[in-house]
Amino acid sequence: MARLLFAEQFIDDAETIYTPRLASRLEQILRMVESFPLSGSSDLPDSIRREFGDGTRKCSLPPFDLIYEYDEKDDAVTLMGIIPQRRMW
Repeated sequence: MARLLFAEQFIDDAETIYTPRLASRLEQILRMVESFPLSGSSDLPDSIRREFGDGTRKCSLPPFDLIYEYDEKDDAVTLMGIIPQRRMW
């Protein structure tokens, strides 16, 4: 299992969007990413790549996307942020 690291922006975003329903779904996604870190999509718009970097991936958390980066060498997932899906494109 990959180690999960939490960027400050991710923590701020999670606190801002918190609802019990989203929290439950977020927990499911975090478990999935922890077990299968390459499962997220790497198909991201240029604006997101510029903001978060080329190695970022996303997982859907409607109406948001969870943005993260996986470091295979360290087997660590850095959770970068949670952004509105409408902002993606």
